[in-house]
Amino acid sequence: MPGLKMTSQAETTEPPIPPMFEPYTMRGLELINRVVVAPMGQYACDDDTPNDWQLVHLGSRAIGGAGLVIAEMCNVAPEGRVTPRCSGFYKDEHIAPWSR
Repeated sequence: MPGLKMTSQAETTEPPIPPMFEPYTMRGLELINRVVVAPMGQYACDDDTPNDWQLVHLGSRAIGGAGLVIAEMCNVAPEGRVTPRCSGFYKDEHIAPWSR
């Protein structure tokens, strides 16, 4: 019949990969997929410094397969904190914990 395409069994058993799970490049950043974890304020820092809580929270999302995990808000000055337990990135002491 006109317009019909014959396919083999092998072609019909594998469903196509949805675009959400295909690799994606954004301004030179290569992601394994298009799954993005939005930032979630944890308010669990000690002295504005990320600790094991952030490591486990963000790391578990990355291990779960998300292509991009965005960390919670990060204050650039102590006066900008929303709560006393917000994360900061305004002292040299903040660099190493965020690098883990």
